[in-house]
Amino acid sequence: MSTALRLGVVGATGTLGQDLIGVLEEAALGLAELRAIAGERSLGEHVEFAGESLPVQSGEFDLAGLDAVILCTPSSVSLELIRHALRVEVPCIDCSGALLSSSEVPLVMADLGAHDGVSSAPLIASPTGATLVWAPVLSALQREAGLVRVVGTVLHSASSEGRAGISALSEQTLALVGQQEILEAEPIAGPLAFSSVPHAGADSEEKDGAALAESQLRTSLHRLLGREVAVSSSSVYVPSFAGQGGALFVETDRPVLLSRVATLLAASPGVEVMAEDEGMSTRDAVGCDTIRVARLRVDASASGSGSNLMFWLAADPVRLAAINALKLLRARFSLG
Repeated sequence: MSTALRLGVVGATGTLGQDLIGVLEEAALGLAELRAIAGERSLGEHVEFAGESLPVQSGEFDLAGLDAVILCTPSSVSLELIRHALRVEVPCIDCSGALLSSSEVPLVMADLGAHDGVSSAPLIASPTGATLVWAPVLSALQREAGLVRVVGTVLHSASSEGRAGISALSEQTLALVGQQEILEAEPIAGPLAFSSVPHAGADSEEKDGAALAESQLRTSLHRLLGREVAVSSSSVYVPSFAGQGGALFVETDRPVLLSRVATLLAASPGVEVMAEDEGMSTRDAVGCDTIRVARLRVDASASGSGSNLMFWLAADPVRLAAINALKLLRARFSLG
């Protein structure tokens, strides 16, 4: 595209929206306009971009004159915003997860390779949450040795519930330290401070009892890796403010040496293999552009013709979502 883009970011004051605006500033795309849009609760707020303080447009969803819009809103409110973008013919990149199961909408993770039709697509869905952390690692293993089964536990920080989650954890922590009662647990179904809370299956329509985050992870990985890969996960909130951890078991179709796994993962875009004495914690991963792999080992208790691998992942999925959105924007408009 020869002319500078006029870009809208909806959900600009949320955790993902703020990270995305920071990533856009780092990229120095030379935007003709950045329009920050958010809900009514953000009335009067401003966001900083390229040395300017931009007023946040709140309440009214105005896309007039924009070349593209990126949605960083909760999935519960995104469908109407997507319909509006399609009506006014503004290309939309959806980071909310509202379209993960819509097979007619391309689900694209930029580092997994080019996707046919992205350059002309009116609507592109970006993976969310743990998919952004798991998919690059699993894709590399699939190319090398094939995948039979993936089982894992995702440790979600409070930031997975946005600003509300971070505020709730902060307030609960201060209350408990001050020996005060915690009156409310929203948006997480239970007090999180100094505790861990499993995701509730009641928030999903899955008949197998999977929670929403668990079913979304399975759906997304099936779309990216193929339905022949069996996927099962458990999602747990942990009392940290940012970052995400994951403990994974992977069964491959063909045997592969552990040393070869370490080599191929280290060569994969956006992936780092960490030594035992390096930063392996979720806190270490906050603000990083990469997925950190550690504790790579063989599961001696399992059997089969392939290999059975176990490892730990740490990453900042909010940062990864912002970076993927930027890469999708580049691909959609051939920005290089």
